[in-house]
Amino acid sequence: MNAPVSHLASGWRERPTAREAAAELHAAGEALCRAARVIAELASPKGQPEGPPAASQQSRDAPVDRLSGKQLGAIRAASRRAGLSRDRLAALLVELTGKQEPSALSRSDASIVLDKLSTLTGYTR
Repeated sequence: MNAPVSHLASGWRERPTAREAAAELHAAGEALCRAARVIAELASPKGQPEGPPAASQQSRDAPVDRLSGKQLGAIRAASRRAGLSRDRLAALLVELTGKQEPSALSRSDASIVLDKLSTLTGYTR
């Protein structure tokens, strides 16, 4: 029983490669982010308007969960590879995250967008 837990849980017959294990962890992280978003939506009071958090909370949370410059560059490069106009990219962002500008994305939002752009272009990151 010296096999890694992911090996046992995923049903792989052989020991996974580092790339396979990383892909599995990435997919699990994305699922957790989506679940956290759903829970946050369910927990928010019905009477409160949807929108950005209050200014004090936003400034406190922004540096921690803000997308990285590398992610922003990757989104721009992937959207160019996919042949997306600014308007089409904005529509895709709204569809996936509810935000219109790439610079307004969180790290988890950016990761979701990059995954979608990867599937559109066939380019893996």
